[in-house]
Amino acid sequence: MTGLLLHSVDVKPKFNMSSYSKDKFGAILEQLIRDDIKTTTVSQHISIQHISAQDPSAQISTAITFDDGLTSFYDNAWPLLEDKKIKSTIFPVAGLIGKDGHWDVMGRTSHMTAPMLREIAASGHEIGSHSLTHANLVWLGDDELTKELRDSKSILEDITGTAVKSLSFPFGSWNARVWDMAKSVGYEFATAYRGHRRISTEILPVMGVYRFDEVDDIVGRISPSSSPLSSPASKILARMMSHFSKGTPIVKFRKEYVRFPG
Repeated sequence: MTGLLLHSVDVKPKFNMSSYSKDKFGAILEQLIRDDIKTTTVSQHISIQHISAQDPSAQISTAITFDDGLTSFYDNAWPLLEDKKIKSTIFPVAGLIGKDGHWDVMGRTSHMTAPMLREIAASGHEIGSHSLTHANLVWLGDDELTKELRDSKSILEDITGTAVKSLSFPFGSWNARVWDMAKSVGYEFATAYRGHRRISTEILPVMGVYRFDEVDDIVGRISPSSSPLSSPASKILARMMSHFSKGTPIVKFRKEYVRFPG
């Protein structure tokens, strides 16, 4: 079982492939409810997975996640989730709270403010970390990596007043060194956008949701048997699209990055 990864949910999707229709997102939530697919936070989902492994009859579950902490989540996705009583996990970039991000080759993006994050956390959604500056973590030396992981966790915990247990790797880029460092500073769970074959039981594989995706395609990525109309190529497309994220940090290359093998 996999989770879903979204970035921006917009009334009118932008040219950016990660911008998804608000209407379609609402339809996905309705379909998950009709198909009796339980939706959880990342921390809850990984715990449920351990139980489900021992009980094949257990209810199918998935986690809905949002990278970056964009204001479009607050404006468009959060009201729909609350209406359906569905909880999600949001991974803000801690150093960009209340600011505009500019690592994406498609342009600047607006990030939620601290009061917005507090409100969302108070409503029962999980707040995880997406690093301090959206750096490609595998390119960093140990000191810089520790700062990205530890400082982002501390900032988000101070804002929300809740423990930050989960991590989403920027650009989907991770390796054993990065995850070992994350665990050493207090993370318990993570989501993996790429490298699904290497994951451990503490890491949830997630599939991206893209501008061109239809509702049946998305539901089919979670549980193919629950969505017979899903395109057979849907999961393949999602995996292919995930690799485009590799190019972004190269376009936005930072001189202080130190390359480590993946």
